[in-house]
Amino acid sequence: MFAFKGVYQNAWVDINGNEAGGAAYGYIPFTVYADRFIRYGQQNTFRVEAGNSASRSRWTLRLIWCRSKL
Repeated sequence: MFAFKGVYQNAWVDINGNEAGGAAYGYIPFTVYADRFIRYGQQNTFRVEAGNSASRSRWTLRLIWCRSKL
């Protein structure tokens, strides 16, 4: 499970080439359940994209922490 406090805006989460979840709006918490996409015992790829082309945000870069235990 990956929990986000908020991504501005139109967040899209990809795990191992599969769309795993996301959120259409910014600055709202959302969760992505990763169990069915994880390859246990192998290397995994986790990608988050934000479609913030309108750039109405006060912040353009935020540090993202990712912790996993497989």
